[in-house]
Amino acid sequence: MSLLYQFLGYTPENYNRVSPAQYELLICLTRQQVDDNLLHSWTPIVGSLEHNIALFCSEGLIEEASLEEKFDSKFRVSDIKSLLDKHSISVNPKARKSEMIARYLDSIPLTAAAGEVADIRLYRATGEGKKRLEFYLAQKEMARKTMEASAMAYLMNGDLTRAGQRIALHETQQIFPRGPGIDWSKGMPEACLRMAAYILSNDYSELPMLESQRKEVGAKLALSALLGETYADAGKRILDTSNGEFGWTVFGNVLRTNSCCGYAATCNLDDPLEIAQLYARMRMSEACTNMDLEKLATTRLGKGIKILPANGNHCISCTRGKHQYSWSEIQSLPRLPRQWGCLCTYSAWI
Repeated sequence: MSLLYQFLGYTPENYNRVSPAQYELLICLTRQQVDDNLLHSWTPIVGSLEHNIALFCSEGLIEEASLEEKFDSKFRVSDIKSLLDKHSISVNPKARKSEMIARYLDSIPLTAAAGEVADIRLYRATGEGKKRLEFYLAQKEMARKTMEASAMAYLMNGDLTRAGQRIALHETQQIFPRGPGIDWSKGMPEACLRMAAYILSNDYSELPMLESQRKEVGAKLALSALLGETYADAGKRILDTSNGEFGWTVFGNVLRTNSCCGYAATCNLDDPLEIAQLYARMRMSEACTNMDLEKLATTRLGKGIKILPANGNHCISCTRGKHQYSWSEIQSLPRLPRQWGCLCTYSAWI
């Protein structure tokens, strides 16, 4: 940490005069204008908004935005064109918004222009502010990467409990923790742990990889589940496992010769990343549908369980023939997903 301070020219004293919550507010202030929504959102977190703005100004972190920036924030392109027409100011029809604003401001008195955006309070980061924010974001990213590396190490050792605890601890330290309504002080939500446990239980034997690599794929997919990441993010993680090689020839041939539905039908079979993301989608969907099946089997609502195609689309594999199973037939219920790209789900058969 001291090397990073030294590199950016900071000392802990001047950096720490602003709290993490205030740095988050500072980021927000440089992206949107000050209004009632900003006031109501941030006052419970950092206290008086005016006090914080005054602090940032005194620290030399922000300054009032220019007239050009205020006009750009307040007016749409059509609005600027109307202003130009109103004052009979000619402009190139193909001019960009910034060029139209500049033309307008060059053609009217400065006081008149300032009056048109007098209701806009907008700030921008100074050079010092940008440096401090860059350091804050780098520090924040470093903390996240450290957390992910620690959780991944636990997962590679099969210690799901401690991996979940490590991630939950990280979330308790965030100004805006992931998942509204989740009390991270109580640990990782049980549903996330169950999903990750199912993912870890697979052996991934279909992957043309070394055993150690297959184990890493499972751990990375479980990590994505605990982090609440998208299928796309999970796919990126497992693609790195084998330096971009993921048995594309094998899987590509499977997808080219077997009928598929859902995302597999539109997947670019020559793109390793898309194949990896498709694989992640399949494995993580499998974990979700397994949890749904367990819940349905426990509650036993209605006549039994039926398979529903995603978004009303016909799935040639999952809904061909029998797709409703009574409770006496539950042992013969197919496990989803049945093929690549399948997004079908289980539902109660009422």
